[in-house]
Amino acid sequence: MTKIFPSECLFRPLFDYFLRWPISGMMNERQTLTIPKEKVERRSILKRRVYAFTLDLTLIFLVNKALHLSFMSFVDTYFFHFTNQIKSDISFNLLSIQFLTLTLVFNGYFFLSYYLNKGQSPGKIAFNLRVLPNHSTSEELSARECVTRTMSYFICWFVGFWPFALSFIRKDSKGFPDFLSNSHVCSIEELEMLASLEDSGLSATNNDLFPEDPVSIRFSRKVS
Repeated sequence: MTKIFPSECLFRPLFDYFLRWPISGMMNERQTLTIPKEKVERRSILKRRVYAFTLDLTLIFLVNKALHLSFMSFVDTYFFHFTNQIKSDISFNLLSIQFLTLTLVFNGYFFLSYYLNKGQSPGKIAFNLRVLPNHSTSEELSARECVTRTMSYFICWFVGFWPFALSFIRKDSKGFPDFLSNSHVCSIEELEMLASLEDSGLSATNNDLFPEDPVSIRFSRKVS
């Protein structure tokens, strides 16, 4: 149950009524909103992050495979006079550089998704997640933050994904990409709750509701 502690209020029903409206200028004392104990479970969000990244990897491999098949279709259509041996050699050489094309698709996929789509890849859109810079919950990721986060993904993928295990060890679920890119992952539900707190002019006292968001500790402010 949400508890509200007004410093100057004689009638609780009146206070509940005025709380629905902008309270700036109504009270001089600081009001404090205590977040319910039923907070968003971090492990649930971490699970959604795993599902989102798995979906992104699946799409990346599908795009890379589609490029490979498209090129082979192009060769069969416009170079039909080539012998089967030549076509086989082309296919073999294409497979030998498939790692390079996969690397380009991998990095381009995440960078363009985060930079052009406000910190959301298709996987994060599907699971209502968003990547934000550590210094703000309202600003978008910079190009540098997008590059460093993409490179951190590539490093984790290249060494076998084991650096992702850090997210399962820490209580705040922060992982290697979060530290390297100086960014964090929030759910859409968290962002909506933060926005509602800002709109009401109240402050959250349970900062552990958003352990991934270092900005949450600065949401407390006086109501003028």
